[in-house]
Amino acid sequence: MKKISLLLLCVLMLSLCACGKTSVIVEEFVGHNVQDVYNWCGQLDEDHECEITYEDVDGYEKDIVVEQSIQAGKKLKDTIKFTVASGNEKEIVLPYVTEDVTVADIEAWRDAAGIKDLKFVYVTSDTVEKNHIIRIDPYVNVHKDTPITVTVSSGKAEPTSTTIEIKLGDYIGLTVEEFESKAKALGLNPNHQTTRDRYNPDIKFGNIAWHGSGTYEKGETFNYGVCINAITVSPGQYYGITEADFIKAAKALKLTPTHIDSRDGYSSKVAKGSIYTHGNGVYVEGEQFKYGLSKGPAKVESGYEGAIEENFVSYLEMLELKGDRKTSNSSSVSAGRIISYNYGNYSSGDAVTYVVSIGPESTSVNVPDFSGRSENEFLSFLSSNGLYAGSRTETTTSSYSRGTIVYNDNGNMAKGSRVNYTVAGNNVETAIVESFDTIYQQVTHEGDYEHAAYDMHRYLFGRGFNNYDIVPVAYKDYEPGILLAIYVNDHQLDYPENLPLDTYFYIMISSDVE
Repeated sequence: MKKISLLLLCVLMLSLCACGKTSVIVEEFVGHNVQDVYNWCGQLDEDHECEITYEDVDGYEKDIVVEQSIQAGKKLKDTIKFTVASGNEKEIVLPYVTEDVTVADIEAWRDAAGIKDLKFVYVTSDTVEKNHIIRIDPYVNVHKDTPITVTVSSGKAEPTSTTIEIKLGDYIGLTVEEFESKAKALGLNPNHQTTRDRYNPDIKFGNIAWHGSGTYEKGETFNYGVCINAITVSPGQYYGITEADFIKAAKALKLTPTHIDSRDGYSSKVAKGSIYTHGNGVYVEGEQFKYGLSKGPAKVESGYEGAIEENFVSYLEMLELKGDRKTSNSSSVSAGRIISYNYGNYSSGDAVTYVVSIGPESTSVNVPDFSGRSENEFLSFLSSNGLYAGSRTETTTSSYSRGTIVYNDNGNMAKGSRVNYTVAGNNVETAIVESFDTIYQQVTHEGDYEHAAYDMHRYLFGRGFNNYDIVPVAYKDYEPGILLAIYVNDHQLDYPENLPLDTYFYIMISSDVE
């Protein structure tokens, strides 16, 4: 501990005729500046003395009175002692500057030593590497309160050209002091634009969050914005509350509530006039907080049965609803008109299921001439239109490729009819495999995998196919014994096909054992 003792003998000049000791009442000086003590002691007579001692005391600034020997209000008999804080006068050794010392090293030393006033100044240097230290001023040991300037290399001097190229993001994250120092080193005039301030979760509050980019001329203004605090609003956070409560909440967040008519909508869940939708995400103070109000439920009522579909769809659009269109045959409602739809309360954007008539169900099919087209295409047409393959004949012809239709029964035929056809000769022996749905009906046996597998085997073997695998597949949502899929060579079987007898089949049937 360093002590400096000073004895002050304060003599009050009295008239030559004065005699006796003057009575002195002690005042309160703890926490006061020592100058108050000097002023008071200077008024004492020769019979009273002040003794002032300076000491290092933690928690007190320099020249603040820490202690007095006689309490305030007591009489001073002869001597009063004062203890005064001398401030933190402990010397701190400066780091030794070599070519390897960087800005990060100095920042670490600053934080460890508790240095309060240190700034970096960037200058160009042809000899010192960028972001390495050139010198430290003052170049002597310092105290915590000593102002320190660290000169840092910003790299080699820019070419003599007056133009400067700045890339977006070059200086993002720097402190304002560092940014302005770099800008000035480039010959630019840094300028803070508050309209460019923004929130960025990856950048420290107050540091550079945006700056200009492109080509600059020396002396030109270099605008920047800093990172500011953000206000985060979650999707639906205020959904369903009253407008008054929403406005109150927005103002509490220091946002500007703004009603947008186009954001109003129908809702079957939110009362009319309450919050139907609002913005979400990251905001800054004063920004608009947009919202829309509920118009109450969109009520879909009866009365459009038999109406033209176009009119019904317009009705839904007026209510901000979509249509889920279904079709059905009807002998009582004309084609293109509404058979039925679901009534009730809806919200904007909901889909209303409705059924449109496609007229009476047809009992006949017009079968075209498939001459020259593939047999599989012909069989697919029959399956899709409720018809069945009749007798199949092969013939030798030079007019059609092998496997294509030479002739088929055509014209208007009743559904369920069998259609006879002739195919151009094929040297490969083939057989017709029916559609998956037809085989499914013949093979599936719910709860009995073995029975289903046996019937699948009998179906294929009975048509001359013997190259197949029947695989049990465990599915918790299916009972055992259900035909799941049939794969033929490189595709899944859906429609009837005429296939060579050496075709490979991969069949999947549900089972309770993997």
